[in-house]
Amino acid sequence: MEKKHQGYHGAWNDNNARSERVADDLYPTPAEATQCLLRRVKFNGAIWECAAGMGHISWELKQAGYEYISTDLCAAQYKHGETLDFLQADKALAPNIVTNPPYKLLREFIRKALTLPGIDTVAFFIPYPAIAYVGIHKLFEELGHPTLILAMVPNFTIWMGAERGWQQSFFKHCWLVWDRRKPKRSGSLFELRDWRVV
Repeated sequence: MEKKHQGYHGAWNDNNARSERVADDLYPTPAEATQCLLRRVKFNGAIWECAAGMGHISWELKQAGYEYISTDLCAAQYKHGETLDFLQADKALAPNIVTNPPYKLLREFIRKALTLPGIDTVAFFIPYPAIAYVGIHKLFEELGHPTLILAMVPNFTIWMGAERGWQQSFFKHCWLVWDRRKPKRSGSLFELRDWRVV
């Protein structure tokens, strides 16, 4: 039986925590989003996709020539990667993390990624409004602001589950990128990019 995490403070607003959200917050990351990140940020060493879902980010990492490790709490269900509860991990499987975390556990994922020993760089793909709605700025103050907020336009077309299919997202998306090798920051570099421009 799938383990449930108790005590989280919900998705990035009350509406998104309700039943209309896709099971397990499985919203595959658009290939163009990962490609935009990899054009802007270079990673040293292997990359851990710790909420891999069906492996959309891992595929782009492979295409870009990176070594990668894919894990997910529901890996057996998605038939991709190894089964692992990231929030229970006690060691880093690679020096870098690139993932699209489940939004209902966004704060927990940020805290884990920024406190797990052995991690150099963290990149999380999130809806831009989540920065305000989840109140993760409090985590930024505690653990350090992202080195880079890479916001992307226009909105992506994303898979919204079997009932709704492919739809244009209501929200802009961004990558939050932390370089943990650098001192804790009190602010972030904000960069707006058109993901269609190579």
